[in-house]
Amino acid sequence: MPSFRRKRLAAPALCMVLWLLCAPAAHAAVTGLLSDGSRTVELTPQLLYASGSTPAASVLSGAAAFTRGNPVKGGGPSTVWIRVPLAARKGASGPWVLSLPRTVTGGEAYVPEPAGYRTFLIGSAVPYNRHAESYMTIGLTLDRTSARTAKPVYLHVVYYADSPLWVRANTLRDRMWQTFLYRLIDGIFFGILVAIGLCNLYVAFAVGDRSAAWFVGYVGALIANELVTSGLGSAYIWPGTGFDPRWPSVVTELLAFGTFLGFTRAFLQTRTAAPKWDRLLIAAFVLVAVSEVARHAFPGGERFEALVLFIQFAAMIVTVCAGAVRVRAGYHPARFFVAAFVPALAGIMTHLAYNIFRPSGSSFLAENGVEFGAMAECVILSFSLLDRIRILDGERSKAEAELLRTAQRNLELKTLATRDALTGIDNRLAFFETFEDEIEYARRSGLLLGVLYIDLDDFKAVNDRYGHRVGDILLQIFSRRLKNAVRPGDTVARMGGDEFAVLVTGLSEPAVLDSVQANVVRILDSNIVVEGSLVTVGMSVGAAIFPRDGEEADALMEAADHRMYHAKQGGAEAPAARESTSTSSSEV
Repeated sequence: MPSFRRKRLAAPALCMVLWLLCAPAAHAAVTGLLSDGSRTVELTPQLLYASGSTPAASVLSGAAAFTRGNPVKGGGPSTVWIRVPLAARKGASGPWVLSLPRTVTGGEAYVPEPAGYRTFLIGSAVPYNRHAESYMTIGLTLDRTSARTAKPVYLHVVYYADSPLWVRANTLRDRMWQTFLYRLIDGIFFGILVAIGLCNLYVAFAVGDRSAAWFVGYVGALIANELVTSGLGSAYIWPGTGFDPRWPSVVTELLAFGTFLGFTRAFLQTRTAAPKWDRLLIAAFVLVAVSEVARHAFPGGERFEALVLFIQFAAMIVTVCAGAVRVRAGYHPARFFVAAFVPALAGIMTHLAYNIFRPSGSSFLAENGVEFGAMAECVILSFSLLDRIRILDGERSKAEAELLRTAQRNLELKTLATRDALTGIDNRLAFFETFEDEIEYARRSGLLLGVLYIDLDDFKAVNDRYGHRVGDILLQIFSRRLKNAVRPGDTVARMGGDEFAVLVTGLSEPAVLDSVQANVVRILDSNIVVEGSLVTVGMSVGAAIFPRDGEEADALMEAADHRMYHAKQGGAEAPAARESTSTSSSEV
């Protein structure tokens, strides 16, 4: 079954390849007379050439010698005279448009008129507001009168001789339609890229994603390159400035390659996850940059445009392989990344095929294949960024949920470590932590700090008579009453067994501690009934004050415990008793 599917897909693929190779012939210009038809008239085979140093007066007077062979042999900027014979079909009304390649950077066009010649400036380096025509970068319009003068058009041009030099003619209507299509594609291209750039710029700032920032730089470089190479920048942004666009296009292309390299490394995380492929990506970028610079720097370099495109194609294959490796490693956002190269590779392959098989052909798809591929690539790469952010957001949510669970567990563990499991009040550990903090505060503020040490009398007898369940309930009831008897800011803790302690903080005088102690003693004035049984229990209380009875927690607890023990023995004066009430005993 898979083999059958492959056979079914092979036929359309073969047809597509044949169409790509044969389409130039279908769109190729016809050689002949100017007509009102929609087909392009190829005038290149009829061109005659003369040395660029020939004076204009000699050329226009007919004294200059023109030959079929182009005298220019170098690869750099060269000057040449071109004689373009004009002949229109009978009944053809025109007007027509002569167009030249963008490698023509400057020069003059001499258009025949009944009384002589009219001069126009042409060339990609001529300021746009001085062009002969506003709807194209390099060209001029011929009306029926010029075509019927039987005199040729003379072109004195500066161009790069390493690229094909051609002259073609279209009707003005056909040329305007082509210009509209090209501007429409350019408008769609810029609109999509600007929208994608702004969207990812927001993502870069809102999420702080480095790969999104690199992608915004890549989109900006593509926009800059298209402005330079398409002539839209000259038309709408710097119409009064003329310059050779070759080197600015190289700069913007290198900027696009460099930002895409940064995006690829940040998005695929090759520096840490695939260092071998990271080095290959950097090497591919260096090779592309060197080939692109060499193509423009050396004479005749434009003849190697197909080789440069092949190198760029190979670099894209390396990038796709790096993405595929990350997909196999389980990095799911790389799936969209790899898919984004399908239209980009198709566009480059189309452009490469035309440069190899039909270097002087004319096709709308050939001239815009790279733009179509770049548009689709940027759209899919945006999806890959959104997919990456979605996955990262999911991972972040999981991490936050795990942190929350960890914090809850830590809180539960801390509660278990600092709370008494039976009564719910502080345990011994928490009490002494609070005690140390309160001592430090009392030292700084100059206030007094009191501590009460409490022991339940005859509690063992309750356990023996009623059982441990009743004893536990008794402790719970007592702890609630004790907490209600003290002030809201005071600390109540169970020290273990039937022993409790109270920290009385912020005392201005010892009498406040006496008042709190009296409240504590009275909590057993009301009966305690547990499961229908009246439980009788007593309590002994000892008190100590910081700093009178000690300046450390252990010393204060020892003093309070000593006085509590003295109270339990019957209220005899404790050896270390001071001026304040320090012992009491109660029984119910």
